[in-house]
Formats: sequence, structure tokens, C-alpha cells
Amino acid sequence: MRIAILDDWSESALSMADWTSLGDEIRVFSEPFANQAEVIEALQPFEILCLMRERTPFPAEVINALPNLKLIVTTGNRNLAIDTPAARARGVEVCGTRGRKTTTSELTLAMLLSLSRRIIPEANRLNSGGFQGVPGRDLAGLRLGVIGLGSIGGQIAAMGKLLGMDVAAWSPNLTDERCAEHNTSRAGLIDREGLFNWLHRDPTAMAGIDVFESEPLPANDPWRAARSEFGDRLLLTPHLGYVTDATWRLFYQDTVEAIAAFKSGTPIRLL
Repeated sequence: MRIAILDDWSESALSMADWTSLGDEIRVFSEPFANQAEVIEALQPFEILCLMRERTPFPAEVINALPNLKLIVTTGNRNLAIDTPAARARGVEVCGTRGRKTTTSELTLAMLLSLSRRIIPEANRLNSGGFQGVPGRDLAGLRLGVIGLGSIGGQIAAMGKLLGMDVAAWSPNLTDERCAEHNTSRAGLIDREGLFNWLHRDPTAMAGIDVFESEPLPANDPWRAARSEFGDRLLLTPHLGYVTDATWRLFYQDTVEAIAAFKSGTPIRLL
């Protein structure tokens, strides 16, 4: 069979699992497609597509335009970018992988500490020949706002409490009972323009952002302009929340396992 691995931006997929065990023809697409027409044209020959969750969209129009498609395997246990009912209607199986639940909370803590203790600007100052600049600030005693109190949000809330922070949370489905589990309270949601206004008003305000409306982040995106405007007070990272070696190995080893199971007639982790 012909297999396509999509959105391997770091060009590391082939090193994360034993793809040779499948004995199939494999092609890796490491760059994002420009548009839907390009997706359809490039993927015509392939029977199996391996997707990175929520990168390339797969609506019904794309799925129905790929005549050879038999299997989609996405990393993670769901992918909102895939029209799964449309795939099922076409007789295309959709499978997922397992995931790890701690990577995003670890990155969030790293960003909090990096911003608060001014690690990046101070390291840059030292590398430029200088030494100590203005003091950083302690996290203990500050208020931590958590938007979304699912499994990851709950981990962040617990970390904040361990650091001595006052934890507040907002979620469209948040209940008093859920808050009580983490000793949290409700707070408001901040949109991008609201965040920019806050950074304008308060010269001590800082923000760390890891996920963006459009990815990879376009050269003319407002986030890039804001980074130039606010400097080290705005820390932008390229969606690293779930990007770790252990996670990638789990994703792609499970992907290979799912392909092998499908070829044997016993598909696993169906979505």
C-alpha cells in the first residue's frame, strides 16, 4: 500500500517508529499544503494517510475526492479537522493513537517561570556581554487564571497551588462542583485584542502564547507584529504543548500499529 505521512513539520516521523516493518511505500509531507486543491492533487495515489491532529483539514470534499483512500490514522484520540462521518460513509476507516497528558502542563509551567523570572531576556543580556538586569517576580502570591479546567487545566491549577498561587478558572462548562475539586473560582475569558490592550495599559504585564488561530504562524500574523511591539513581555512558542520526544514516539508507534492492524483485517482504536 502507499502511505502518506502529513504535516511532519520537524521531519522526525520516520525516526520515531519502525515504519519498515510495514513493507509499504511511504512518502512524508513536511510542509503544509497551500490550499484544499493542493491537498487533493497531492494525495490522489495514497491508500493510507497518517495525520497530525488538527493540522491539515479533512472535510468531506477532500475525503470524497481521494479515490484510493482506505484508512486515515490521526495522532491523538480525536481530530476535529476530520469529517469522520463522511469518511465512514465512504467506507474509509479512521483510527487514532494514544496520547500523553502531562506535556502541555509542563510547557505551561515552563512559560510561567520563564516570563516571571525573565529567563530569556536575562540570558540574552548575559550572552551580549552584560550581566544582571531588572529583577523578576515570584509566582507565589500571584493570581493564576486557567481557561478550561479539563484534565490539563486541572494539572495547571494543581501546579499553581503548589507554587503558592491564587488559582481562578473559566470554562463554558465549569460548575461549582468542578471548581471545588481544585479550590478555584470563576473568571472571565480574554480574547486576543483584550490581551493586546492589557499589554498596552500595563508595562508590567506579560503573556505566553503557544497555540495560534493559524498554524504555522504566517509572516504577517498580528501575533508576530505584537511580539515586535511588546518584546520580551510576549513569549510566543510554536505550539510545543504536545511536542516532546516521548509523545512523538507514542504517536507514530501507535500509527504503525494501527496500520498493521488494519492490513490484517482487525482495525484498532477506531474513532
